[in-house]
Parts: sequence; C-alpha cells; structure tokens
Amino acid sequence: MFKTVRLIVLFSLLALPYYAVANDCGPGMASVEAAPIKFPDHKVGMGLRRMFDTSIPNTQEAQKVATEMGALWWSNRIYFQSDLSTVLQHDNLERNVLKKGLYIIADPSIGDQIANSVRKATRFTKLAKAQKEKGLSNEKALARAEELKKPAVELYRKLIDSAKFYYVNADADGNQIGEPLEIPHSDIVKMFKAEKVDAAFDAERTENHLVVWGWTYPVYRGILLHERVDPKKSKTYSVIFQHGTSKVKQGWTLSFNKGVDQAFRLLENQDRTAKHLWKKETIIDKDGNKKDIPLRVQKDASTNRYTKPGVIEKDIQGIKDGDVIIVGMFTPELTITESEYAEKIKTDKIFSQLKVIKRENGSVTVEKRLVGGALYHKSGNIYAPDTVFYDTTYDSQAVNFAKDALAAFMDRMIQAGFEFTDTEMVTPLTGGMGAKYVLTEDYEKLKAKIPKENVKIDLTTDWTGFGR
Repeated sequence: MFKTVRLIVLFSLLALPYYAVANDCGPGMASVEAAPIKFPDHKVGMGLRRMFDTSIPNTQEAQKVATEMGALWWSNRIYFQSDLSTVLQHDNLERNVLKKGLYIIADPSIGDQIANSVRKATRFTKLAKAQKEKGLSNEKALARAEELKKPAVELYRKLIDSAKFYYVNADADGNQIGEPLEIPHSDIVKMFKAEKVDAAFDAERTENHLVVWGWTYPVYRGILLHERVDPKKSKTYSVIFQHGTSKVKQGWTLSFNKGVDQAFRLLENQDRTAKHLWKKETIIDKDGNKKDIPLRVQKDASTNRYTKPGVIEKDIQGIKDGDVIIVGMFTPELTITESEYAEKIKTDKIFSQLKVIKRENGSVTVEKRLVGGALYHKSGNIYAPDTVFYDTTYDSQAVNFAKDALAAFMDRMIQAGFEFTDTEMVTPLTGGMGAKYVLTEDYEKLKAKIPKENVKIDLTTDWTGFGR
C-alpha cells in the first residue's frame, strides 16, 4: 500500500486569467559554463517581494539553486508619484499583497518619457531578432535600438542617483501597515542598473511604470492544502474538473513534454499585456475647455520574458536535462478537405505551422494542436510552475485549457502523495480553490518536510481523468 508522504508542489497561477506583472518570471539568459551559483542573503531585500539580487542572471543552473532555496525570478513595478502624500492612496488601489509595487518620488512625465524610449527601442530589438533568425545581418537594427534607448538610460541613471524610493508595508490581506518606508539609497544603487531600464504600461491605472527584474524571496507565500482541491469542496475546482473531463471524453489529450515546438511558439507570442491598451489624455480644445480623449498606447512585450534573448534556449536545454516540464492540452487530429486546408492556412497563422500527417483522397490530416498548457521547473522533489500559455486564436476562452493543464498536473502530484501546493501568489483561481497567504517563514516549515529521496511522478502517460 502506498504510504502518503508530506510534500509541497510549487504551483504558480500567475497568468490566470491575466496577470500583467504576472507572470513575473522575467527575462533570462541561456545556460553557460560558470562557477557554482552563490546567492547573497535572500532573506533581506526590497519591498514586499523582497528583491535581493539583480546581478545573477536567470540561467538554468541559477533557477535550480533558487528553487531549492525558495527564491523566485520575479519583477517589481516602480510607480511614479509627484510627492509622498499620494503614495498611500495609490498603493491602496491594489489589494493583493504580492502585486503591490515600489514608488519613486518624481514627475510622472519622466516615466512616460522613459517608457516611450523603451518602446521605440523594443521595436528595433524585435526586428534584429527576426533578422538573426532569417540569417540576415542585424547590426543596424541593434545599433538603432541602442540609440533609441539612450534617453531612457540617461533619465533612469539620474533617478537612481538622486530620487527617493519607497514601499508600503502590508499584512497578508493587503491592509497597509504604517507610513511609506524609504528604501536605502545604497540598495537602489546596488539593485538598479540604468542600462537594464525596462518599462510597461498599466492599462487598469492608465499609467506607465518602470520594471525591474531580479531574484526575490517574498514576505508572503500562497499556500493551498490539497484536501481542499476537491470538486465537492471547491466550486472553482468543480468547474475545471467538468471542463477537463469532458474534453478528454471527446478525444482531446493532456500530455507531458509533447508538442514542445508548439508550446514555445505560444509562449513567445502570448499576449502578456492587459486586455486593452487605451489611456485617457486631457487636452485643451480651441475654446479653452478641458477634454478627455482616448489615446492608444503602443503594445509592448516587456512583461513576456519569452521575447527576451536566450530564454527559450534555456528552457529547451532544461527539458533535455529533465529540469523543465511542459504540460499541454491538445485537440484531436483534424481531417479536412484540401480546399478547407488551403483556406485555413491563409487565415490562421498557428494552424499553418502544424505538421501534415497525411494526404489522401482530397483530404488533409494535421497533427494535434496544442491550445493551452503550463511550464514547470523541477529541482529534486520541488516542482515550480513558471508560466502558462494558451491559444486565443483557436478559442477566445483558451485560458481554460491552461487551467485544465495546471489542475491535471496537480492531480498527478496528489496521486503521488503531495499534500500541499505553494501557489506562490493567490490569484482568483487559486483563491477560489482555497489558497491563502502565509508568512514565508511558515512556508519554510512546510518545505522542510519534503523528503530528500526521489518521489516518482507519472509524467509518461497521458492524463485521462482526475484520480480522485
């Protein structure tokens, strides 16, 4: 008889249904030969996300060490406020304790200038990447990107040198504790590097903000007891249970480490920006009256790490090494007429990239299509879900396929004896299942109970239904 062991699954649902900072697993680099990773003290850092290092790149080796110590490669948002009196009011708009950001006391228009410079440079960075993939020279595009980014770098450098930065402490429920706390200038100089300036647009608040990527050890962690992950106890889980089970009965498959090429195409092109990118701008009309007009903001991919150099290569190597796992939901194979196929490849870019299995009697059969899933990092008996992906060109509600994948993976963990899930954050999805924030010190007590010996998880057979 199987003896239940007490384990923890690291289970991050940052992008469900959408998470702008979210998925806060930011830019990385390909694995390189280097000395053993040695992190600084990870229990001392900036803000509620407790960012403690920005110098060590997110390599596969660093990811393994970080996963074992409970550290996360996340970002911090830095909002602009004209003076300290408005910081508390702005901070109170966000109730999720781990989505709260940092603050810089400076003219917000500086943030707009930096963001515009970064966005212009990003267009040429993407062009350079496309040229490289086609075997073309990209030196001019890279030089242009660097030139366009210079204004942002110089403005950011001045802020690092002279501006004051703050954060607001809060309890697990997001309630503010005390007045804004100033971050020591020495920490700002150490953590923030002008040449790494990044920015994004918050559509919900209609404002630009800076983005800083690095290793974090949050003050709080989301914890979900698996005993609550039951269709009879959780309405949220019940909906996922019914959706996933019905798809499997219809011939869909939920597999592990299959369709890798499709997965990375979806990850690279996943829309990590908000549902809309419009902001209001107040102008003075010819009669001297103030008027709000909608201003369309250029989409940027700064919140999607898979557009950054080296990230995909790093995770592909991780799959080969057994340190990265992809869980995906696939449609059945599709057989259509030649004319239908010819028309569909014109209108559906992702469909046009699917492999043709066979052609006969005027019909075309294409491979199973990956429409949603999740990517996990593994280190020993710790599984850390990194991000999710889903194909909205196939179905506007494709995020449900990612939920199916996450729930199915959790089901395999439960079958293997895992009793806890570290959700890292509490999202509407995990919160609906019963996840709660706890102090990271309490999380560490749970983590200490993870056995050292390898626990076998079934990742070779397709998932065919919930095991309970």
